[in-house]
Amino acid sequence: LLFRRLMTNQDFKNRFINLFADQLNTNFSTAHVQAQIDAKSEAIQSEIGRHMTRWGGNQGSWYSQIDAMREYAQERPGHVK
Repeated sequence: LLFRRLMTNQDFKNRFINLFADQLNTNFSTAHVQAQIDAKSEAIQSEIGRHMTRWGGNQGSWYSQIDAMREYAQERPGHVK
């Protein structure tokens, strides 16, 4: 309710759109998000074998989840706009 009410204020709405667009073109750009996914997955990759041994699962499933996150990062900006 609060956000909907704020969006009725044209100045707030314009500032929100501009700030959101700036974030979408920088921190939430496809390239930046995919780079973060790659960096984090590379950082923990050496532990995934032990994780799977303890909790179950398989490497293929882990790679599928990484691919799904990368795909989501590719599609999200279009949905947000």
